[in-house]
Amino acid sequence: MRAAAYAVLPASVLVVLAGLLGAVPPSAASDGREVGPPPGVSRGFDRPTRGFAPAGTVLSRAAPARVGLGPGPVEEFLRRLPDWTDPASGAEYLFPGATALLAHDGAVVARRASGDAVRYTGQRELPPRRRVPARTGTVYDIASLTKLFTSIVALQQVDAGRLRLDAPVDRYLPAFAARGKGGITLRQLLTHTSGLPAEPRPPLWTVDGGPRARRHPILRTRPFARPGASYQYSDINMISLQLVLERVTGRGLEALVRRGITEPLRMHDTAYRPPAAWRPRIAATSFKTRPARGLLRGAVHDDNAWALGGVAGHAGRRWQRVHARLPAGPYPAGLRLRWRYTTTGVSGGRGVNLAGVRVTDATRVLFDGDCPATRPAAHGWRPLPPPRPPAYASGLVPGGTALGCPREALPGTTHRPRHGPASSRL
Repeated sequence: MRAAAYAVLPASVLVVLAGLLGAVPPSAASDGREVGPPPGVSRGFDRPTRGFAPAGTVLSRAAPARVGLGPGPVEEFLRRLPDWTDPASGAEYLFPGATALLAHDGAVVARRASGDAVRYTGQRELPPRRRVPARTGTVYDIASLTKLFTSIVALQQVDAGRLRLDAPVDRYLPAFAARGKGGITLRQLLTHTSGLPAEPRPPLWTVDGGPRARRHPILRTRPFARPGASYQYSDINMISLQLVLERVTGRGLEALVRRGITEPLRMHDTAYRPPAAWRPRIAATSFKTRPARGLLRGAVHDDNAWALGGVAGHAGRRWQRVHARLPAGPYPAGLRLRWRYTTTGVSGGRGVNLAGVRVTDATRVLFDGDCPATRPAAHGWRPLPPPRPPAYASGLVPGGTALGCPREALPGTTHRPRHGPASSRL
């Protein structure tokens, strides 16, 4: 039982595939020349705008200056990369190893690897001679991208006329109608407005009978809300969509993704359940004690995807939102709230990123951890400076202010524990 999805990518990069499966033909009313809004104005995910790379662009090597890039930011990124993979760098340390590819308009301007693909076994750090260094050809687990692959394959079947977005799911998968799910549509699965819960309960890996038996709890899931009434990300949506795709095509999701996405894009190092021959090139992801899977290297990180045999429509973790109601006030000036995180055998000793901390009195925000003027104090934790401040990502000029923060505020921060149980006071 191996992986959900792997590719040669940096450990912390999110890749969005859109409009890559073929050139867009010109409109019948046009003369074949590109027309449309000015650069930077979108006219649909499947229509490239002027000023961006054409849909048929392929990667090639080039110096930054050749494609209009200043060398400074590229050099700065490459200079900082070793710090992000070196535990001795303190707060700069982010992960054991990374493989970076920097590209612009189809031109690869830099490739670099740093750190180790395998540095730990369980809670123990390996001696240098036993570590596996990260290389530009290292293969990483990109399980969460499986959700994008599943969605693209679904829309390909819509284009082929085998599926209709607003048709009920049970038209294609009759058993799905059980327990009040008869009104849910394919569109609601894709947009996570189905009213289904976020994850299977109990977890699929606790269900006996193997991968095929573990599909039955998905079909028996009960909605928590009326379809279309609210948004809630759900792994069950994507697994259900996988079951629909396999029913209407007669092929497994693995074959559908290979034929419809990875082979046309020549993504030769991207696959579910990578073969054993790939293992020396694959980076380890974690050490699992519950379920007792040991060191994960070449096996999907997501336990529910693993329980389904390594081929799943979802794969990857969701963000956890934690809420607590405080006693009625009034509160004294300078009151401190403490948030404590304790590692367990289930979490395998991993830390967490703490972000989006907010305290309200139901009418106004009293504390916002994303504003530096009210940033959480880290005791036993270490702050993680974001490589790209949110203000820049929002299109603000350097020194800009995050939305809703005082003007003197800078971009936000996240935290994670150094070792074991720790606490942070607000």
